[in-house]
Amino acid sequence: MTTWRKLALASLLGVLLLPPVADAQTGANIRIGFVDLNRLVSESPQAEAATRQLEEEFGQRQREFITRETAYNERIARLQRDVEVMGAEERRNAELELRRDERDLVRMRDELREDINIRTNEALRKLQIDAIEETRTYARRANYDLVLIEGVVFFSDAVDITDRVLEGLQERFRASRGN
Repeated sequence: MTTWRKLALASLLGVLLLPPVADAQTGANIRIGFVDLNRLVSESPQAEAATRQLEEEFGQRQREFITRETAYNERIARLQRDVEVMGAEERRNAELELRRDERDLVRMRDELREDINIRTNEALRKLQIDAIEETRTYARRANYDLVLIEGVVFFSDAVDITDRVLEGLQERFRASRGN
């Protein structure tokens, strides 16, 4: 075994053995909790409000896109139906117009998706920050020594404090609305 591996193993063993030794020396009970951040972000009233806000912000543009796309598809169907009775120049002009409209639709769709993604990511970051802050507030108030959010392989209901933090987020939401 290389010196580096021996040192890494010794350090790891030291870290793993330290908490029981510290606990035995102080006699203190260490309180550990876990919070499911994804659940907080998806179930909080702040998430519902953010979703409604995004729908309001982008609803008109989405409806406009759908209207234009429907009209475009109807024009394609009409061209396919009438292609046999159209003159060569009339058909060429209609095809050129459809290609131009298709480019416009693609650009409109891409811009809408990008704008929605940007705003959704901004809202998600804010929700995560609020959830983490509420988790910290609850952990301090309830005297937790350690609260984990991500990277947890297993946790039992005994350490899951998600419901209590969610209640705090609900209280914050009501307070921010003046209710």
